[in-house]
Amino acid sequence: MSSTDHPGEPETKGLSGSGRDGSGRNRPTRTGTGDGRGSDGGGSHVEWPDSPRFSYRPRTVICDRHDLIRAGLSAMISPFMEIVGEAKDGASLLELVRTLAPDVVILDIVFDDIGGVTLCSALRKESSNSSVLVWTDSYYATKYFYQLTRAGVNGFCLKGSGPQVLFDAIQELIAARSYSEPKIVHLIRQTPTVSTHDFGLTEQEVAVLVRLDLRNKEISEELELESSAVEHCIKGILSKLKVPTRTAAALKGVQYGFVLLPVMQGRDPVSGCTEEQKKAEEFAREAIRRHRELD
Repeated sequence: MSSTDHPGEPETKGLSGSGRDGSGRNRPTRTGTGDGRGSDGGGSHVEWPDSPRFSYRPRTVICDRHDLIRAGLSAMISPFMEIVGEAKDGASLLELVRTLAPDVVILDIVFDDIGGVTLCSALRKESSNSSVLVWTDSYYATKYFYQLTRAGVNGFCLKGSGPQVLFDAIQELIAARSYSEPKIVHLIRQTPTVSTHDFGLTEQEVAVLVRLDLRNKEISEELELESSAVEHCIKGILSKLKVPTRTAAALKGVQYGFVLLPVMQGRDPVSGCTEEQKKAEEFAREAIRRHRELD
């Protein structure tokens, strides 16, 4: 990509052929919604949507390093998807995908043994027909969004957003379309609350501005820019905003209404958990409870 190009946006259109993946293989067709368990089932304070229904249960592999979250994810989707494998690290996930060739892979991208972008690239090589849904938190989704898109990820959603967003994402992937949760898109494609036209910032400079908390190498990798292009953008930003340092530029960006990426969330001083983590655990426990009641 040249230094004047804006970083590519993720593909949002379906693959060629209605109801088919890129290989022409038939995809399951949605036949209706609702499993009779409405949002008030069980008297829980957690809103719970009806499960989607498809003509068959897509074969699915899930991967998360946290046992509770993995069990909750399984409980959420097992009524309408066939869980053919579970993993808690990248190496195990790759082996499962290589062996099972699932229709769908749902994973977080935070592991000790392999980086998320590297893992997703390897998944695409192992099973080109599997739809890959990244189910993570806003920090990792906004730090690696473009890299993961280029690595072949089909969808993004946040663990803390709950089952409805997850179900929406799955329905889009099963229909051979890509999906990015609106919260993530809003952060990736930011517009200022105060006009930056007076300063003459280009779209590429804005993309760099909101990532000034990252090292230049990380910005280069995410936006697919040469290091010299990143440096040129930063010099332009400092000059146009009339500030001496990148820290001052980032602070001015916040004043204009930008959110710096990746999104940093505060942690509970007692538990050490972010609000997103707490919500994800709450949804996981509720899913497990509901699953047990159905059994």
